[in-house]
Amino acid sequence: MLPAHHSWLTRFAAVYLLLCLILTWQALLPDYFALASVGMSLLAYLLYAIDKRAARLKRWRVSEQRLHVVALLGGWPGAALARLRLRHKTRKPSFSVVLWLSALLHIGVIAVYILFGHCNHSYFERCFTL
Repeated sequence: MLPAHHSWLTRFAAVYLLLCLILTWQALLPDYFALASVGMSLLAYLLYAIDKRAARLKRWRVSEQRLHVVALLGGWPGAALARLRLRHKTRKPSFSVVLWLSALLHIGVIAVYILFGHCNHSYFERCFTL
């Protein structure tokens, strides 16, 4: 079980994935988006598990760069959950910063896509002009 102060993170990742499913179902995101987000999250979790096991056995490790790329490509919920569940890479503040910047960037790209890709542009022009 996760400590209470980490439960918000688990909920946030779950809500994000659920929101991706809903937005895809509502055709606000491309059809493949929800599947890609869930798939990349599973891949991220698997890579963290492999790296954690390799660290324990003093074997070849998964590079931090690879872990970050998978998180940036949409696997950040799985990466965040794996960090907490497996207690892996939690003592590296710089690693946490890059992970959360990846999450924020990913969320920002989705917001921009929805706002400017599918909405009526004349509505936004009226709202944002003085």
